[in-house]
Amino acid sequence: MKSTLFKSLLALVLFGCVSIAFAVVETYQFDNDAQRERYQYFIEVLRCPKCQNQNLAGSNSPIAEDLRRELVRMLKEGKQDQEIVDFMVARYGEFVLYDPKFKKNTAVLWLAPLLLLMVGLTVVLLILRNQRRMPTEPAIVAAAANTAVLSRRNYHKSKIAIVIFVLAIIFIGAGSWLLYRHLGAVEQLEITRVSERFYNELNKAAAENREPDISSGKELIGLLVPYVHKHKEDLNVVYMLGSTYAQLSEFDAALPWYKQYLMANPTNERVLTEYVQLLYITANRQLTERVLFVVDRALTLNPHNLDVLSLMAMHYQQTGEFSKALGYWQKILATLPPDSPSYPLVQKAYNEVRLRKK
Repeated sequence: MKSTLFKSLLALVLFGCVSIAFAVVETYQFDNDAQRERYQYFIEVLRCPKCQNQNLAGSNSPIAEDLRRELVRMLKEGKQDQEIVDFMVARYGEFVLYDPKFKKNTAVLWLAPLLLLMVGLTVVLLILRNQRRMPTEPAIVAAAANTAVLSRRNYHKSKIAIVIFVLAIIFIGAGSWLLYRHLGAVEQLEITRVSERFYNELNKAAAENREPDISSGKELIGLLVPYVHKHKEDLNVVYMLGSTYAQLSEFDAALPWYKQYLMANPTNERVLTEYVQLLYITANRQLTERVLFVVDRALTLNPHNLDVLSLMAMHYQQTGEFSKALGYWQKILATLPPDSPSYPLVQKAYNEVRLRKK
């Protein structure tokens, strides 16, 4: 027999990580000054995906507000800087960073200005060298006619050099654009745009307590699938595809992408936790051998993983194995700070199990 408390906790844990977009932080209260300083740092260096020319600190758009709330949540959960950056990039692409990493997808952005500068300097040096030669030419002293001829020649040389410079700029610009498109940057921008619309809808639907319109999620899947097949090494987009399927409740479709991500990055606690929950859901909420194997991996990586501990506690409570459930609730209570908003709920669940065990 399930209690109302148990149903609430089960929904909270099973879908807490899979439905990341529904996280809400009502106030920006920080546990210490270090958290506040890290928050200020991130809102300065992260770009608003909608405003494009504003950071999170200077934007009032809904997506920026969502990102700030998400940032506060991760800071309070003790996420490391790289985990926060990985999460933001996974959801919104490299565009969310003001200083994207130098790699294949962004090399054009870094190198094209340097190439243009080199070409420009070369043309300027050629022009200056031709101009310095003019006074030393014997013909200039010999006759004004020859001077005029040489001046016209140098003028034409300078004109040709300028034309070459302009053509070089056009060539490099066009080549950069083609290479940028070939490497998937255009697709990334479109993915970012549709992703923003999708997560905006999820957040809005959660705030209004209604079912979300998932059409943008379907559109996002349509963009991500061909992109991932062309860029299998881009783990952020691999994870994004898996999490989008999960948001759409297509859990079986999400599993292979989570597995692909974890094969390359097995120590990402957040993704491993979501993978545990997906496996549990697709196994009809049974602790199969596969589920237990991944649970063991997650708890080996972090014995205080509250999401995994809660899943195990509630499963054993639901199946009537109260001794096992009690052990997991005790671990959760030992991990949670007493002033945590979740502490009273966990304490009630623990007391309920104790009564049932008797």
